[in-house]
Amino acid sequence: MLMIGNYGVPERPLSQSVEVAEQLGRKLGGVAPRVALARMLGMSERGGAFAAKIAGMRSWHIVHGRGTLRLTAVGQKAALPRSVSEKTQAMRDLALSVPIVG
Repeated sequence: MLMIGNYGVPERPLSQSVEVAEQLGRKLGGVAPRVALARMLGMSERGGAFAAKIAGMRSWHIVHGRGTLRLTAVGQKAALPRSVSEKTQAMRDLALSVPIVG
């Protein structure tokens, strides 16, 4: 979490985290070992940039898991929506799922 004053907020914007989730959903079926996701993104699985992407997705409750990453139910709806309204509702739910703590 990034600290802004006394408040903790996710380091990555929600939209960027959902973009990675879309790739995880479309190309890897929503479930993948970390190494497979890193390779798909053209990144090192041990690199800081990759770790930051995963941390952002976890902070927004888009994925869960350690060695194998899985889209959460709402992450799945945001990444692979069946309609525009489902995407809108999922993005809203994800945005509200992160308490801004002080």
